[in-house]
Amino acid sequence: MTKIITVDIEGMHCNSCALLIEKSLKTVSGVQHANVNFSSSQALVKVDPSISQTDLLQAVENAGYHGSIIDDAHKVDEHDKRAKETKHWKAKFLWSAILSIPMIAFMIYDFFPARIPGEAIVMPRTAAISLILTIPILFVIGLDFFK
Repeated sequence: MTKIITVDIEGMHCNSCALLIEKSLKTVSGVQHANVNFSSSQALVKVDPSISQTDLLQAVENAGYHGSIIDDAHKVDEHDKRAKETKHWKAKFLWSAILSIPMIAFMIYDFFPARIPGEAIVMPRTAAISLILTIPILFVIGLDFFK
């Protein structure tokens, strides 16, 4: 007798991620079949009844992602899940746009031949300011890209 376990997976960005998780799940002894769906961020795993759910979650963690078991009583509404994810990405975009505004202003300085107030103070320091503003954009906001 077999049972099917649904695993909700966070942090997938592409089909390659789904294939990596699926491969990791299939290495767990007792897993008969694993199918990871990128668009729903869920895995359907056909397992022996003796297998521990923590083994499945550990396989997901070993692949570099976070997973949780979904019971029929605790099914996550897809609309709510997508709304949460959309809010997360909008916040990341907003913060990166705010941090990018000074760098855009530095570029605009080059297009005006006339003197702009504060140019003597700001222009010699643009490289350092740009570096300081770019580090959080790249390594905090853009961390998902590198994962």
